[in-house]
Amino acid sequence: MSRASNPVVKAERYGAPVKYNGKVLKEFARYLKQCDKINNSNAKNKKVKLPTITGFANHLNIRRETLYAWEGAKDESNKLFYPEVANIMCILRQKGEETLVNNGLAGKFNSSMSKFTLQNLHDWTDKSEVNSHSTLDVRIASITADVPPELASQAYKQLINR
Repeated sequence: MSRASNPVVKAERYGAPVKYNGKVLKEFARYLKQCDKINNSNAKNKKVKLPTITGFANHLNIRRETLYAWEGAKDESNKLFYPEVANIMCILRQKGEETLVNNGLAGKFNSSMSKFTLQNLHDWTDKSEVNSHSTLDVRIASITADVPPELASQAYKQLINR
């Protein structure tokens, strides 16, 4: 099946629909180079360009929902219609996560913002350990056959209510 026969998946450029074209791979490489160039700059007033799906969509001048549609588009046999877009989206997520971690640890990015972004965009969580060491005081009463049942019942209730 050729890609030209897929009428379902279209990109939306802020108003006017546009079909997928093969330039996405070239633009992806260009976008990552721009991000790396800005993030590796030694300028005093350093800018940050975290590789993100939203940033790439803006670079292409399309809505990010369009990228998500291309990422999940499947043909009749349930195979990805645009596997290169699915791969690009995966790489964007990984590059964004790696950039946040490395620059956050190096002090180049605000650590609170790095943590917030990792938790919200990359499913990181705070790990909390709970050590529960409690002592249970168990008292065992021996009730013999020569104790009347009413007295045994009363003694049992007193044990439970302590």
